[in-house]
Amino acid sequence: MLNASGFLEQIDPYIVVMHEESSQEGDILIIRFHNGFGVKILRLALEAKTSSFFVVMVLKFHGARIKDFKLAQYISIPEVNWLDKHEDIAELCQKVSDLPANRRS
Repeated sequence: MLNASGFLEQIDPYIVVMHEESSQEGDILIIRFHNGFGVKILRLALEAKTSSFFVVMVLKFHGARIKDFKLAQYISIPEVNWLDKHEDIAELCQKVSDLPANRRS
């Protein structure tokens, strides 16, 4: 899905759990960080396979399971981000992992 080796190395120390799946819309990667926030990265399946396009949603976890989340609101980072470069995704993930801890996680 993502260039996992380079992309994940940058944010690995902050990851608590990670889940990958495929859907009709494209590949999905959910990452939960130590602070109770996370990201859901959807790689869109486009007809032109020359480049990838990603929708990255910022999540706020409210339970122990990987699917116990909702979109994070009222934070300094937009809830939904449209990105096309792995470097931009890694930078966004770093910002999410640096948010103050979510007390409900």
